[in-house]
Order: sequence, then C-alpha cells, then structure tokens
Amino acid sequence: MTLTRKLKNWVVLNERRHNLVRFSQFYPMKQIRKSIRDRNMRNIYPLTVESKEPPKRIAIETTNYCNTSCKFCPHSRMQRKLEHMSRSLYDKVIKEVVELGTKEVSLGFIGEPLLDVHLFDRIKVAKELGMYVNVFTNGILLDEDKANKLLLSGVDDVFISVDAYNSNRYKEMRSTGKYEEVVKNAKYFINQKRQLLLKKPNINVGMILLDEKDRKHKHQFLKEWKEADNIHARTPHAWANRVSTLDMKEIRQLNLPCYSLWTHMAVLSNGTVVPCCMDIEGELKLGDVNKESLKDIWNKSKQLKALRTVHIGGKSNKIPLCEKCDVLESQTLPWWYFE
Repeated sequence: MTLTRKLKNWVVLNERRHNLVRFSQFYPMKQIRKSIRDRNMRNIYPLTVESKEPPKRIAIETTNYCNTSCKFCPHSRMQRKLEHMSRSLYDKVIKEVVELGTKEVSLGFIGEPLLDVHLFDRIKVAKELGMYVNVFTNGILLDEDKANKLLLSGVDDVFISVDAYNSNRYKEMRSTGKYEEVVKNAKYFINQKRQLLLKKPNINVGMILLDEKDRKHKHQFLKEWKEADNIHARTPHAWANRVSTLDMKEIRQLNLPCYSLWTHMAVLSNGTVVPCCMDIEGELKLGDVNKESLKDIWNKSKQLKALRTVHIGGKSNKIPLCEKCDVLESQTLPWWYFE
C-alpha cells in the first residue's frame, strides 16, 4: 500500500482527529487556519460582489429522475417537475460552460445520471470540448454494459454511492435496490478498469454515516473497498432541513461567506440556474439559460450579486435557504475554512 493511500485511509478512519484539526479552539490551530483562510480568500475566493474568475465547476442536471428513495436524500420530497434535459439545451449549456472559462462539469445534480439515455453522448460532447467530467451514481443500474460504456467514455471521475456496509443496513437506508447487486456492479467496474489497463476514470466509493452504528463499521468498509482509487465516509446533508430523520449533531454556525457563491453554479434540467447544491427546488434562481447565456448570468445576475452582498456583510442567516444550510456537518468545506 502506497504512502498516499495510507494517508487517505487515515483521513477516512480518523474522523474525530480530522475534525479536531478543523474545529480545534487551541490558539495556534486557530491562527494557522486564519492565516491560510485569509490568504485563500484573497487569492482564490476574493470577496467582491463582482467575480473576477469563472466558476471552478458547474453541475449540469441532465435528469432529475431517480430510481430509488433514500433516507438521507430529499428527492422524494422534491416539488419540481421530473424531466430529462433536452439534447439541444445540453448542447447550448456545455458550449457556454466552455465560453465562460470553466474547466470542470458534474453531469448530475439531484437524480440518477444512468437513467439518462443520452449520458454517454453527453460525456463525449463534454470531453471533445476539453472538459474534466465527473459523474455520481448509486450503482443500481451500473451493469456490465453500462460499466464498459462508462469506462470507455472518457469520464474523469466516477463516484459510486454504495453507502452501506451490509445488506440489512442498505435496506434501512434505501427503499429499492439490492446491496449485493450494487456491490457486484461496483466490483466489476473497478476490476474492469484494471483489466483494460485504464488510467481513468478515478473511481470513488462512498459510505454514508447516518449514526454511530455506521461509524463503527468504517474499518470494515475500508477493507471491503481497498481496490477503489478513493474511499469516502461522510455525514450527509440535512438539505436545509428537508431531511429531518438524520442523527445530526449540532450545526456549527459560520459567519464567513459561503465560498460556493464564487466557485460553483448548477443548471437544473429545465434550464434554471442556481448557486449551489442545496437549492434543489430552484428557490434562489440566478437566471434561465433558455433565455440568457451562462456568462451573462455569472457576471450580471442581480440575484447572485445580492446573495454575495448579503454573505459578505455577514448576514447569510437572512436568506432562509442559507440559514438552514448544514453543509458544515457534511464536511464539504475545506479544513481551513473554520474559525
């Protein structure tokens, strides 16, 4: 096992130690975080209403259909119309992503990408335009045919949400899908990449930590998926209080601006543009790519400028969606971000 892999495994298994680094109130640790945060906020995420850089990544929701209902996901409560993004709209969006200067796209937002019959064509288009492409899947539909197509599509990152450490726990988390089938699909995907001597995609396998019972089985999960390129064990979002059944600890309030407003954007299946992954209903609508370009939305959207102004002023709790955001609990912010 390489040193890099050992370090990755250490981070997965030692959640408490990792959080100690993130949240420690020990004065030297706070100063280290502050120094790195101040530097990165100036150089990477400049806190100005006008953004000088394009988004680092844009999510394109090619479909918002899903083939399962999960305890930790708000999809079953979503009020938006279920639909696949049209091919013409996708072609418009992906070309405008390139024009905007963004280098990375996620083909998915809320939904299962493998339900999109045009997924492999969409990946091909994005790769021909020089994009770095990642896809998130629950693995239920990742049979041998789709696995081989995905492996040969040119996709750069694939994240497979296995989520549970055994069949019984899987049933507790999801209403449909078979744990054994998902494991079989994921194992085939990993082994086939090795058989074909492929350098990519980077294969990530994820575990969801709903409670202490899951945390006790992280070693077991890590051993089971040691052949994957990366393993993630993460606490899920409560999706701005849309999922209330989670064993969530105290949500740490952070009076720093949300850096997603300067680094990310998402295009929903109907063309609505939203600022972050928490906005599954399109409440904070920045614009509509059916009527305007992504570049205009990113540079001229009054709604986006208003959101940034509120966050810069330390009043993000005045925005209902931001007030209820629990993104810190899901450990998706960089370790230096905490005060």
